[in-house]
Amino acid sequence: MKKLIITIVCFFTLFGCSDNSKKEDLQNEVQSYLKGYNLQFQKLLIASNEAQWKLNTMIIEGDTITTKIATETGEAFANFTGSKENIRKAKTYLKSKDQLTPLQIKQLEIILFMAGSSPEIAGDIVKRRIKAEADQTGLLYGYKYILNSKEVTTNAIDE
Repeated sequence: MKKLIITIVCFFTLFGCSDNSKKEDLQNEVQSYLKGYNLQFQKLLIASNEAQWKLNTMIIEGDTITTKIATETGEAFANFTGSKENIRKAKTYLKSKDQLTPLQIKQLEIILFMAGSSPEIAGDIVKRRIKAEADQTGLLYGYKYILNSKEVTTNAIDE
């Protein structure tokens, strides 16, 4: 009887450790994925934001290069965040929510949310949207205000 109890206790101890080990392995795998995702996300976001900043602040009549760069960096960011692979991985990992940390769950949900604005399956539509946004920004901030036949800044108009 004693041997049976010891055997049962050992079995449950090993079985319990196995579950914890699987849980830790999954959490480590997800954490590794999130680390790589976040590094690439930051790199592409910085490039896109810098290109958008330049597009908004360096308005030169006839300049198409700034718009082209803003469009390309925007597309690279959209291609990454909306990639089928990132969507698939996030969905797959979220199927095991009970084994993930709350922070990992939140990050995976945000990855899916970000993918929603530029899913790879809507490829051409996303590209057209990004180009239209860059073109419109150039037009908006490149507009010359004229008051009494003289060019004025928006600050001068406010005054």
